[in-house]
Amino acid sequence: ATGLRALLVRIGAPTALESIGMRRDALGEAVRLCLEAVPQSNPRPVDAEGMRGILEAAHEGRHPAV
Repeated sequence: ATGLRALLVRIGAPTALESIGMRRDALGEAVRLCLEAVPQSNPRPVDAEGMRGILEAAHEGRHPAV
């Protein structure tokens, strides 16, 4: 992930959901949609709080602490 992020920065590509038009008030809906898509066989438990943290980081362009 670090290499991909470095490439995005180098070529000037967006690194934040906000920079491609996602509004902060849409994060709740994004969390819901992501949780609906997590398969039962996912090897790691996924909850709303963790998903929100990942999406907030992505919204701001930060690397999530997962």
